[in-house]
Amino acid sequence: MNRQLSPYHQYLRNCQSGIPAEVVLGSPKYRDCRNFGVCKIHLEPSVQDCQCDNLVAAYLRLDPPTGRLLLHFLGCSISPDCRQRFFANRSFRIEDDFPLPIPVMDALNLGGHSFYLERGDYPLLEDDHFLTVSLRLGSTAALGVPQRMAA
Repeated sequence: MNRQLSPYHQYLRNCQSGIPAEVVLGSPKYRDCRNFGVCKIHLEPSVQDCQCDNLVAAYLRLDPPTGRLLLHFLGCSISPDCRQRFFANRSFRIEDDFPLPIPVMDALNLGGHSFYLERGDYPLLEDDHFLTVSLRLGSTAALGVPQRMAA
């Protein structure tokens, strides 16, 4: 018997089908990660012993109908201080555009040119497992920046 998943269980399955990543929250402009946004994204677990309280486990995936990056932060990996600082008011703020690293673009099959997360205030969807944000992706091609060369 083939049982159909509830919409919520299908959502959870979709979240976990994304690319596992570690996301450091904050601004890449400042060494102490102050301000708001995404400081770094690593696809592999950090080989360095990162003592950063802003390190959060997440799944990344593209939403084909909207062309947005869905960032599913794993709720159990968020410290109470990090939750209060970065996810207050049920929103997630990016103060500066964040260029996606090449390994992330490759894993998401975003070939051809470079992409970045657009700054802005994004609503947050929170459930028992994830804090999910749907982020606008900007393309350097739209800005007239040359595409990256293929290897």
